[in-house]
Amino acid sequence: MTEEKKAQIIPFNLGRVFKNSTTITFILEIFSIIIVLGSLVSYILNTTGIITAIDFDTAILLLLIGGGLTLFIFLLAIGAFMRFHAKIQNFVIGKGIGIVDINGKNVRTVLALYGGGIFFMFAAAIYSYYIIYKNFIIAITAGSLSLTFMFLGFGILYVSVLIQIVIAIVGRTASRIVEEILQEEADSVEK
Repeated sequence: MTEEKKAQIIPFNLGRVFKNSTTITFILEIFSIIIVLGSLVSYILNTTGIITAIDFDTAILLLLIGGGLTLFIFLLAIGAFMRFHAKIQNFVIGKGIGIVDINGKNVRTVLALYGGGIFFMFAAAIYSYYIIYKNFIIAITAGSLSLTFMFLGFGILYVSVLIQIVIAIVGRTASRIVEEILQEEADSVEK
């Protein structure tokens, strides 16, 4: 490789982009499950009348215990995530993809297509949940704040799971395409 060619190389960690995408969606999934569980408990306590039947100090104590248990559940979920994080990431992109030359032939095109695909699927997932919410869920919630937050949590979970599936499919495909592009460039430089 000539000195001019080396000077033009702009390193870009493609593997990190794919891996961070899965990390963000998994964190959103954990966050949404906590919202759903908290809202469900709130709805159950409100409809059964338990909150109005106990005194104020006991209610505060129960809220503190519930908040502590929620944090412990969140820490357990993070621990499980850290345990399976590398396996999930290797499933999404496979091994071997890492830093690539952003100026490489068609690498930017693949990255733009990857980003565009994720963006459009993200928009489609949000819009499909909006349609479901508008046509079905509003009637179910009937002005209940806890049910509204519970279904909002389900919406976040729905969108993040769909995006994670898309990232797994597109990330694996994009990784293979970029590897082939890089191999073609390496073969052409050797000739």
